Amino acid sequence: MTTESIEQQSSFIETFVTRSEYLSWLDVCIEEEGRESVTASLPASEHVFNPAQGTTPAINGGVISSLVDVAGGFAIWTACTDEQIQLTTTDMNVSFLQPARTDLTATAEVVKIGDTIGVAEIVVESASKADPVATGRTTYYIDSDSEQD
Repeated sequence: MTTESIEQQSSFIETFVTRSEYLSWLDVCIEEEGRESVTASLPASEHVFNPAQGTTPAINGGVISSLVDVAGGFAIWTACTDEQIQLTTTDMNVSFLQPARTDLTATAEVVKIGDTIGVAEIVVESASKADPVATGRTTYYIDSDSEQD
């Protein structure tokens, strides 16, 4: 991967996250990207906590799942040679291992990449926990022939 292609990749990812109202609202940030890997972060702010947790709130599982999906999708995207591809999540499994109460970091790595399917594994860690708070596996349909709707 050339320096120019890494800069283009970073620019695309930054633009995507900035233009997504949902990702902006969650305050998701892509910290690192490489060939077939991405590290994304999500700060623990009041609007991401599950209100049903009482006095010891935990980050909502749907929010953690969104972080898993975003990190996995961008990891797959970095493995593709065509920047115009569209990815569709076809399967996602998230295992919640313990409550998350502080800032999160998701590290995604590509397991398998093909012409039309990509699979990534994701580990989500919390700033205050030694062990992961969640793990995930995502599968994406890679559409390189799609017309922009």
